[in-house]
Amino acid sequence: MKHSMFVMIGIFGIFTGCVSDYGEEPMSFGATYGIIRTETLPRITSDSLLVRVAYSGCSGGHSFALHHRVVDLATAEMWLTKTTSDQMCEAYFEETRAFSLPEVLRNRKHLILLTRGGGRFVLRATMHYQDSLRFAPQAFRVENDTVKLTDIYIDCYGQSYQRIQ
Repeated sequence: MKHSMFVMIGIFGIFTGCVSDYGEEPMSFGATYGIIRTETLPRITSDSLLVRVAYSGCSGGHSFALHHRVVDLATAEMWLTKTTSDQMCEAYFEETRAFSLPEVLRNRKHLILLTRGGGRFVLRATMHYQDSLRFAPQAFRVENDTVKLTDIYIDCYGQSYQRIQ
């Protein structure tokens, strides 16, 4: 009886421990800071988040931590927490920072950077549409709010050419 109870507790621990792999945690942005949008930032590389942060303080080099939560199988949200406390100086700092993406985020189709005050940067999104029966569904990616079309023109050209004939 004692052994079966230990086995059941162990199995329960294994199954409940699996949830933590998805980075589920309460959202906190920490001390005051902002994210600066430029032509190229924020953006995702293969394994990193590149972002420009701005904050006030007595000195630069404040610490930030990247946090995330998995929304569904394709989507994850991430945010920065400024771990250095607010300082009572009025100097203004802007710095470009790189954060290593956890493995669970690297292959997500949709990545969203959340900001203080409800802002959202869509850093990666894949959308599919169903076109004609002649061509397979195509996809295009949205990165840094710029639409990059991939092979959609083939279907448009094919349908237009058939109408002209």
